Amino acid sequence: MFETLIADGLVRIRQSFVAGLHDHHEHLVEAQRRIDAGADLPAALDEARFRAHKIYGTASTLGFEELGRRACECEQRMMRLLDDDAPAAGQLPQARDSLTLLIDEIARVIETRH
Repeated sequence: MFETLIADGLVRIRQSFVAGLHDHHEHLVEAQRRIDAGADLPAALDEARFRAHKIYGTASTLGFEELGRRACECEQRMMRLLDDDAPAAGQLPQARDSLTLLIDEIARVIETRH
């Protein structure tokens, strides 16, 4: 009985997490648009870093390993850009690519959970 309660609770937590991914997805797509346009780049990078951090902190714990891996990679790449006074050539495209992979993985998780 106790195991059933825990399993049911975990299902509800996972469902809530996936429901929250819609909001993260929208904000990450907007951050990506701003990065592509070069509009307020530090704020766009920080938004992407923040969202990736929030996802990474929970995804792997709830069994979304690939999502957690993508979020971790995106967060790290955004942090490197934000921390460097003079980012190396190629860092922005790599960060943007990791953001695209995260956005795609979020969409995949949302799609497979509906």
